[in-house]
Amino acid sequence: MPSVNERLATLETKTGTIEEQTKQIWKAIYGNGEMGLLREFSLLRKSVEDHHKMIEDKSKEKKADYKWLIPTIVAIASVVVAFIK
Repeated sequence: MPSVNERLATLETKTGTIEEQTKQIWKAIYGNGEMGLLREFSLLRKSVEDHHKMIEDKSKEKKADYKWLIPTIVAIASVVVAFIK
């Protein structure tokens, strides 16, 4: 049976390892001066939101182009009918 000192040493070693892993996880999430997962996630989110807004704006522009198509066709048809009569 291991002595109390040996068990305490083993416990300290394991605790140190867990603390080191916790610090690595903390660093990965928050960055500690570098780019962490939270910062990368916020940049990705902003990029996706900007992309969706850009696509929405383009679709609105295309819809605006089609709004003038029908009145233009009607105007051209009326001019053609006026020339024919």
